[in-house]
Amino acid sequence: MKKIYDIKERQFFSGCFLSENQSEGRLMSVNGKFLAMAWKEKGKIVIVNSFDPKYIKPDSPCLIRNNSNILDLEFSPFNDNILASGYSDKSVLLWKIPKEGLIKNIKDENTIYNKHSNIINYINFNPIASDVICSSTIKGEIHIWSVEKRDNFIEFKSDFPTTVSWNQNGNLIGATTKNNNINIFDPRNKDNILKKKITESSRQSKFVWNDDNLFSTISYHKGGNYKMLYLWDIKKLDKEVDSIFIDSSVNTFSPYVDRELKLIYIFGKEKNEIHIYDYNNNIIKKVATYEFPDISFCSVFFNRKCLDKKKLEIDRFAQYSKYKQTINI
Repeated sequence: MKKIYDIKERQFFSGCFLSENQSEGRLMSVNGKFLAMAWKEKGKIVIVNSFDPKYIKPDSPCLIRNNSNILDLEFSPFNDNILASGYSDKSVLLWKIPKEGLIKNIKDENTIYNKHSNIINYINFNPIASDVICSSTIKGEIHIWSVEKRDNFIEFKSDFPTTVSWNQNGNLIGATTKNNNINIFDPRNKDNILKKKITESSRQSKFVWNDDNLFSTISYHKGGNYKMLYLWDIKKLDKEVDSIFIDSSVNTFSPYVDRELKLIYIFGKEKNEIHIYDYNNNIIKKVATYEFPDISFCSVFFNRKCLDKKKLEIDRFAQYSKYKQTINI
């Protein structure tokens, strides 16, 4: 039986005033080197060293695009110094952060990708091909495009996506929608699309890949009064593989999967806890709840290898409290 080890000492960044204009995407992104934050002023991304907790000064160096809202951020999984950002002006930009970090403002008006016809809500680097990115809009355009060619893309349609992500092998895109459909797209075959209605509830569902074929969703029961965690297999979408009750709160929850340890972390806005589930042998079991002192407005997880595989290192997330203007990592 695995044992959960709570990490008591965390790094705190104070003086953090993040944007309140973001809807579905991420207010921040983090890796082993940098913490990127969509700042309260439009078009500004504050970059600090993730291993150097400190007070964030109002005049801290920023990446400055223009006067558009920043709606999603993601660091490249291949290069810690590359950051992608999506904007309300329908564009996606890639930034190269200097090796020593940001010591002065960097301005850039050069759009990397602007083929969308609506505002961006998600950006996702392909986990296998470093040149490929998936970006989507609130109206449901999902584009898969090349960083190098910029104008070479495959387009899919998905009604108002609430989550969009690649599977482990980078050959499928999965999305949930506001009408609670699962859409799974194959970029190699534009006509190969799987669709599944997962709940009749009017509340939004969330989605995450567990591996190449398995994925999880967090969905409200038909009556809308409690949430369930479901495990699905794309080869057998007629019925879930397994499911488990989460809770009866109305808070929005999001899942994150550690594929190596076969764990699902569930976290949400206005919450101060993370629920941890094991899905070994395709059976979902709750193994722990990790509590932290502040109510979270936004949390993001990032990949950081466990120092000891026998322990479940859950200190791999950044949590933002807008009430205290702090981020802990």
